[in-house]
Amino acid sequence: MNLILNNPEDEIAEEFSGEFGIHLTELVNTIITSDILKILKAICSNREYNKLLDCKIQTAAFYRKSDQRSKDEFINILQNTNPKLCYMYDTETQSVADKRPKIWTAIPLKGLVEPLLTLRKEKKALVKQEIKTRN
Repeated sequence: MNLILNNPEDEIAEEFSGEFGIHLTELVNTIITSDILKILKAICSNREYNKLLDCKIQTAAFYRKSDQRSKDEFINILQNTNPKLCYMYDTETQSVADKRPKIWTAIPLKGLVEPLLTLRKEKKALVKQEIKTRN
């Protein structure tokens, strides 16, 4: 980010190869799970969160609770799945059917997000204290 902020546009172009962009008002190829939505609700200001809720969704996917497996069961099923049987060609529809297991497992993000929440609470407390001090 500092590279982008502190250098002229010509120098930035030389540093990056391929496509690169900063999207300030849109989410592109963004995964938002119910857990992430709860975290965003906890850390975003009301304005930021409402802006997020106003996003237009182009594609969505969901994971059924009934398809959730424990980590060990998930790994075992995937390891015992024959890759040659994962896709079948349907001659009637002339399309490929995806036969992979439709299972998923939860990956806890608490260790990643909790320090951010703690830091945000501390910073908010400092700001409130500063405002009280000035008044």
